[in-house]
Amino acid sequence: MIATAKILMFVLAMHTCSAQDRPPVDELLTNLLDDKLAAYSAGKLVEFGGDPRTVPALRAKFVTTRDKFIKQSISLAMLRLKVEEPAYYEYLASFAWDAVNSDAPNIFLLKDRRPAGLNPEFEEWCKLHSRNVSEETFLRGSGYINDMMILLLASDQRAAPIFRKGLFSNNAYVVLESVLGLGNLGNPLDIEPIIEVADRSPQDIDSGVVTALALFSNPRDREAIAKRLKGSRLYDDYLISVKAVDSRRAEVNTKPN
Repeated sequence: MIATAKILMFVLAMHTCSAQDRPPVDELLTNLLDDKLAAYSAGKLVEFGGDPRTVPALRAKFVTTRDKFIKQSISLAMLRLKVEEPAYYEYLASFAWDAVNSDAPNIFLLKDRRPAGLNPEFEEWCKLHSRNVSEETFLRGSGYINDMMILLLASDQRAAPIFRKGLFSNNAYVVLESVLGLGNLGNPLDIEPIIEVADRSPQDIDSGVVTALALFSNPRDREAIAKRLKGSRLYDDYLISVKAVDSRRAEVNTKPN
């Protein structure tokens, strides 16, 4: 299972840096033209949203590039800059919908709720659909993780239906990103479905579930979560996650601008 700490870091501190770490906007606009630097530059340019050149430059690069990750990075930047053009959300959502709509079996066999070798049912699914097993394993692991995480980082409420559907995926990676996505969006109606995932999932995703629950910062929500989890295997880890989330938020909020 992937490390939830890395995702938490991104959720709480997307592109946060001190003033001395910020490259000049002229340099970033130049680097945006270079495909090797474009994705990084798009993220950093969010800090210069007030510069009148930023949005036009991102828009132009989105149109001209054919690189998926660059387009995703620009789409994320545009959403964070509150650009009201549907193309950017729709681009990110299209890949996330592919992830949650997949009917492929779990990639791995499980032993004690942990991966233990490739699942023959997944191999058979690949054969029936004329897919290369290695390529599909990568897509449904790293590929789907990246697609879901980028949508998660957008913190866009329109993504809630995608994450809610993802809770029922056969793919534990998709489920994990979905619980974190819903935790980040913070709708209290999603608290119980997130908890239910931990009980339903054949794979151990407890750490992701408690991290997602800890992202709910409203005191009333936290009180309800603690009461709901009291006596369960998740309770102690939830309290630890709350402290970790609050510590990280405090760290981000005290960084110099």
